Amino acid sequence: MGDVIHPVVAKMPVPQFNDRIVALRMPITTSSEDAEKHVLQGMALLHAAWDFEAYRHFCAAAQLDPDCVMAYWGITLSLAAPNHEFINERMAAINRMLDLVEAYEKDPKRDLPLIEQEYVIAVAQLFSSEPGASAKTLEGILETSPRNLQAGLLATFLQRDGYTEFGDMLWGQEEAIRKMKLYLAEHPDNLSVLSFWAMLHAEAPDADVDLRENVLPYVRKMVRMVPDFPPYQHLLGHFEWRCGNHQLAQEAFERSSELYAAYMEKNKVSFHDCEGWVRSRLYLASALYSRGEIKKAIAVA
Repeated sequence: MGDVIHPVVAKMPVPQFNDRIVALRMPITTSSEDAEKHVLQGMALLHAAWDFEAYRHFCAAAQLDPDCVMAYWGITLSLAAPNHEFINERMAAINRMLDLVEAYEKDPKRDLPLIEQEYVIAVAQLFSSEPGASAKTLEGILETSPRNLQAGLLATFLQRDGYTEFGDMLWGQEEAIRKMKLYLAEHPDNLSVLSFWAMLHAEAPDADVDLRENVLPYVRKMVRMVPDFPPYQHLLGHFEWRCGNHQLAQEAFERSSELYAAYMEKNKVSFHDCEGWVRSRLYLASALYSRGEIKKAIAVA
């Protein structure tokens, strides 16, 4: 456990559950019901881009069941970002995850479902010489399990490739939005779908899409569904600000800052491990500046 759990996280209390954000469920091969619950919670946090808290839940799952493949899958994915000090823990999780798959293959008394094996391959490919193969592997899951929303959302999100320097949508971005729009039409109240839809548009040029009509209403819906979840409040502030609603943006960023601060106090976390709080404060400064509150903006910054 010491190889996959960073000392900072090892000293923290067991992370708490927020069942309201768990929008996707799947059977997890584990000997512990609590480990399964932690994995599902971690997945929901990944969908909300709260990687650090997702990492804590996946670590809790691994502690409860050291042979839970999806716990190490989650640790790997929650540490996928390149700029942090958790690189050694991520590599240890990848190795443990692959070793477990091989151990399951050699043990006739145990069986690891094919879908979990494919999830493992997809995440391992993200760190291989061909990271683009990850989305294709996830799409392969859809060929045998077309209703697998988890694989569909991840495959679609990984397909995105952004915009040109002139603000034009690249092919992968356009295709990702087209596919996600279909998921949105079929699952208009699913928090994971709503979150992916919003994040796909987070960096869209203003002229490319009508954020006020096509995105903002869905983000407001997310906040109505779970008003005390800081990532949703921050996402709301982002799109209110992008749409020119600076007062509403300020209120959302103040709320997300408060929620993150309460989380930090309760879990004894500093801002070094709560980048959501840092982002919320910087966005708040921007919102204040946009409203002409220059002195207040500078004080926050």
